[in-house]
Amino acid sequence: MEIAGGVVFKDMILCESLSQDMTVEMEVSTNARRTVHTPKVENITLERKWDRASPKLISLLLRSANSDTAKKQWTIHCLKPIGDSHQWGEFLTIELTNPLIAKHSLSVNEGDTTETIEINATEIYWTYKRYTEEQKHEGGGGVKFNLLKGTVSDS
Repeated sequence: MEIAGGVVFKDMILCESLSQDMTVEMEVSTNARRTVHTPKVENITLERKWDRASPKLISLLLRSANSDTAKKQWTIHCLKPIGDSHQWGEFLTIELTNPLIAKHSLSVNEGDTTETIEINATEIYWTYKRYTEEQKHEGGGGVKFNLLKGTVSDS
C-alpha cells in the first residue's frame, strides 16, 4: 500500500512530534529488597497535520486484522536543525518490527486539523546519532527491545 503524505516522499509521512513512555514497576519490601518487573514500553505516539495520507492511515488501523496489508518494518527518522545552514540532520532512528496502528485520534478546530497516531510493534530498535560541535556525524549507539520476549540487546 503506497502512502503519500503532504511532502513528496513515497511511503513516508511528515510528523510534528513523537512521544513514548517506558516504565519499570518496582515493589519495595520491608526486608530491604525490591522486586523489579518486566519493562513496559508504551505505544509510540505521533502527532501530525491532516493531509492526503491520513485516510490511508485510518485504513491501516481499520484493517489491522489483516496484517498482510502493512509492511513488516517501519522506520521513524527524527531530525533536528544542523547549525545555521537551514539543513536538517537525523539524530534518532526508530525501527519498528511488525508495526500496527493501535489508535487514531482526530482534532478539528479553527486552526490546522491534526491527528494523533499510536503505533505498537513487537520489537523496537532505537539508534542515536551523535554530532560534534561542528555538526559532523560522530557515531552513536543503539538499543533493541523485544516486547514479546522482554529481551534487550545493545549495539
